[in-house]
Amino acid sequence: MRLIIATSAPDAQLADSLGDLRYRLDRRLSGNGVKIFWRIALRDMPDIPAPARLQLMRVVQESLTNALRHSGASILNVGATYEPADHELTLWVEDNGQGFDTGNPPAGGRGLRNLRHRSAQIGATVRIDSTAGGTRVELAWPLPATSRPDLQPASA
Repeated sequence: MRLIIATSAPDAQLADSLGDLRYRLDRRLSGNGVKIFWRIALRDMPDIPAPARLQLMRVVQESLTNALRHSGASILNVGATYEPADHELTLWVEDNGQGFDTGNPPAGGRGLRNLRHRSAQIGATVRIDSTAGGTRVELAWPLPATSRPDLQPASA
């Protein structure tokens, strides 16, 4: 519920939502032997609509949940970068856990399907790479024209 509230505020930015998640996770993971590192570089990123921001945060949250539940990782890396020249946002979560066969994911789980569905809902793509040394979930989203100031009509 807190995630929905944090991402629904009209003046909230993706960096704010990620900061809130960081605050909540850092406190919880500090005593569990899992280190989490953050790399957030969202300078010059235009505002994005709250529904898209919620989907992005759900992808990050699902990726972190999967890593914590299934990977046995001791290190998590979370990142978000915005490339103004390409108008593209990249989000990722990676771990140093045991990995899994992406061609034959564990039966009964909905996590990977949910990641792909949420990404597709906003026009983003998600790539999942996994080896015996860990897993990386990466979302790439070319921002839609409605979020790009360079494509907005000049005001009169």
